[in-house]
Amino acid sequence: MKKFAVIAALVALQIADVLSTNAALAAPGIVEANPVMAWCQGALGALWWLPKVAVVAFVAYAVLRLERLHARWLTAGMIGLYCAVVASNVLNAF
Repeated sequence: MKKFAVIAALVALQIADVLSTNAALAAPGIVEANPVMAWCQGALGALWWLPKVAVVAFVAYAVLRLERLHARWLTAGMIGLYCAVVASNVLNAF
């Protein structure tokens, strides 16, 4: 059950990242700092977030398959990273 809660948190953070990135990029002078996502935005337009679906699917699969200790490190790192990303986006958007 804990693994599903962690996966739900990762999915929620990815959604928050997409929404907050779109809000931040609407502000004057703000550009995407991540070169991979900047390329995705240029190549995929409004669907730039699709590669994130693949990443979250891979992480969710890894969380379900990895030993407990490894899954904790993976998810703790991703949750921490995306909390910082969403916070940065929100600060830039407003």
